[in-house]
Amino acid sequence: MIARTRPYIDTQQAERFLKKYKTRSNNLSDNVFFLNSGQACLSVFLKCFQKEQRVGIQVFTCPTVLNAITEAGCEPVFLDISRDYFSSTLVDIEAIIDNIDVLVLTHVFGIPNPEYLQIKKLCKDKNVIIIDDLCQTYHAKVNGAYIEDLSENYFYSFFYDKPIPCASGGMLKVDTSLHNKIASFVDEYPKEYDIEGRRKIRRLINVQNLLDPDVYKKEFRTGNIFETYL
Repeated sequence: MIARTRPYIDTQQAERFLKKYKTRSNNLSDNVFFLNSGQACLSVFLKCFQKEQRVGIQVFTCPTVLNAITEAGCEPVFLDISRDYFSSTLVDIEAIIDNIDVLVLTHVFGIPNPEYLQIKKLCKDKNVIIIDDLCQTYHAKVNGAYIEDLSENYFYSFFYDKPIPCASGGMLKVDTSLHNKIASFVDEYPKEYDIEGRRKIRRLINVQNLLDPDVYKKEFRTGNIFETYL
């Protein structure tokens, strides 16, 4: 379990969005896909290889990452982590690199793995595909460059307590060589329609209100918290 903090959500902006909610195109670019969650992003990525993969995954991670691996019919291979930056070290990965096909490199708490470039080179030399789990990290830099610019494959989660907080959702970005494979599997995953999107945005606003410490300073003897905020 990874500790989480209460995010700040602009409820007024969310209310305005509800009033003019419109469906957006699925793809931002040819190599970017939007799904219902970060878990779905990783699962569809692994399924595109059409065979069971041995997937390196650090032991300190969200259980949904492991769920995505098993959902895709792949075998997890567990890695230790550094106590300094909560991601697997180059030494950890070198020890198992010959026993995996894919490496899920997780960047936790907004901290990029400082050995990223060395790990990426190792994976390239060993023909191991690397995908960056950026569900908790957005625009972090290694050697002055954003992880997103250095990575061929990565995914986000847009859950309400993530760096890009929405009611739900996820984004997968892949290398051009994998685009057609991914596209053939994306339609197997459910999409969120307008009514579901509206419901989740409303839920997001309610969660923000109920997590506000000032809520519990109010007098509720003549009413209740749900009547006031829900």
